[in-house]
Amino acid sequence: MIFERTLIRMEKENPDDLQRLEDIFQNFPHFKRQCLIACREGKEKYFSIPELYTSADQPVDCSLKFRTIKPPIEFEPGIYRDEMEKILTLPMKALNGQSWKDAFGAALAHAKSKLEAAMPDLVVLTGGASRMDVVLQLCSQVFSSAEKIVRGLEPEFTIARGLARIGRTDILSNGLKKAIETICDSEEIITLVEQNIPGLIDSLAEPLADELISYAIGPSLAAWREGRLRTLNDIRPDIENRKKNLLGRIRGEDARKKLDDWLNNTLLPALTDFTDPVCRRFDIPRSVLDLRNRDIAAGVNSISHPPFNVKQLIRSDEIIVLTSMLAGIIVGMASGGTGLALFHLPIAGQVIAAVIGAIVTGYGVDAMTEKIKDRDLPGFSRKWVLPDSKLEYILSSQRSKLRKAITEQMTADAGWKKKLAEDILGELKQVLNEQVEKAVMWIR
Repeated sequence: MIFERTLIRMEKENPDDLQRLEDIFQNFPHFKRQCLIACREGKEKYFSIPELYTSADQPVDCSLKFRTIKPPIEFEPGIYRDEMEKILTLPMKALNGQSWKDAFGAALAHAKSKLEAAMPDLVVLTGGASRMDVVLQLCSQVFSSAEKIVRGLEPEFTIARGLARIGRTDILSNGLKKAIETICDSEEIITLVEQNIPGLIDSLAEPLADELISYAIGPSLAAWREGRLRTLNDIRPDIENRKKNLLGRIRGEDARKKLDDWLNNTLLPALTDFTDPVCRRFDIPRSVLDLRNRDIAAGVNSISHPPFNVKQLIRSDEIIVLTSMLAGIIVGMASGGTGLALFHLPIAGQVIAAVIGAIVTGYGVDAMTEKIKDRDLPGFSRKWVLPDSKLEYILSSQRSKLRKAITEQMTADAGWKKKLAEDILGELKQVLNEQVEKAVMWIR
C-alpha cells in the first residue's frame, strides 16, 4: 500500500518521472524490488518510533535515488502519522475491500470464537508487525479478559530468538544426556563401585551375623534355659531346624540400612567427582545430579539374597563345641572350678552340686561333661548355669565368629560381588537418567 500510494503521488506531482520509472520497472524488475524494500524499511522505521514522524515535514527517511538513470529519478515514500493512518484504514483489494485494521480485527474475532469459553490469560505479541500500536489496541479490545498482553522490546526477533533457544536447549540437553551416558558406561564408574564393595561387605557382616544370633543360636540357648529343650544335646537339632527357617527368613532389613549408609556416605559422595564437572560444563546446579538422600537402594535386590551358606556358618561341630562349653560350665561350677564356693549356692544347688561332684569323682571331668549334656537338669539349675550375663557372653563370642565367617564367605564369592556391583550400577544409571530429565529444565 505504501508503494502504490507513492506511485499515485508521483503521478500527481511528476507524471513524466512516473512513466520513466514504470518503464524501468518493466525492463529492470530488480529496481522495483529495491523500491518495495525501501517501503518495508520505511514502515519498520516508522513503527519503531512513530512519535518521531508526526507530519509531512518530518517523514521517514527511506527514499531511493536512481543515479544510473539520466536524468536521475528519486523514489520517495512519504511516511508519517496521517499517511500511515490512511494506509491502515483504506480498503485494500488484496483484503477483499477491507482495510488492514478491519481485516486484522476480524481475524482476531475469528480466533476468539474458536477458543469458545477457554479465554487466554496471556496474549504475547510477536513479529515486527506487532510494533504497530494498532495491533496492541485491537488485541486489547478483542481479548479484554486477558490478564496481560505482552509485547517485547524487539518483537521482530521474538520468534527467531525462541527458535534459537529451543535449538540451544536441544543441543545442550542431548549433550548432557550423552555426558551422563558416557559416565555410566565408563570403566572408571565400574571400578569405583567394585573398589567400594569390600567396605560394604564389612558393614553387612555385622547385621547379618546379628540376625543369625537372633533367629538361631540365641533362641535355642534360651529354649534350653527355660526348659523347652530337655537336654543340652537337644540344642544341636533345634539350631539345625532354625537354620533351615533362616534360609527363607533373612531379608536383611538392618543390612539394607547399612547399604543405604554405604551409598549415601561412601559411594555417592565419590560419584560427585564424576557429575560435578558435567554440572559446571552445562551450567546447572551441582545438587541436580547429586544422588545422595534419594531412594537408590530400593532397586538393589542382591542384598535380599545374602551370599553366604547358613549351614556352613553354624556347623554341627561348632554346635557340639557350644554345648560342650555349657556342660563344662556346669561341671566347673559344681566342682568349684570357677572359684564359686558351694556354700554360696542355694540349698538345692548345693545338693545338685554335691551329686555332680560325686559323679565327677567317679567318672572324671571329661566323661562327666558328656554325661551332663544328656541330663535333664532342673529348671533353676539351668538359669544358674546360664544367667543373662553368661548367655550374652556366649552370644557375643559367637557373633564375632559369625561376622568373620560371613566376611570371608562374601569376600570369596566373586560372582555375588559382581552381581551386586552390576545391580548397584544399574540403579545408579536409572536414577541418573531420571535426574538428567530434571536437569534439562535448568538448561531451558
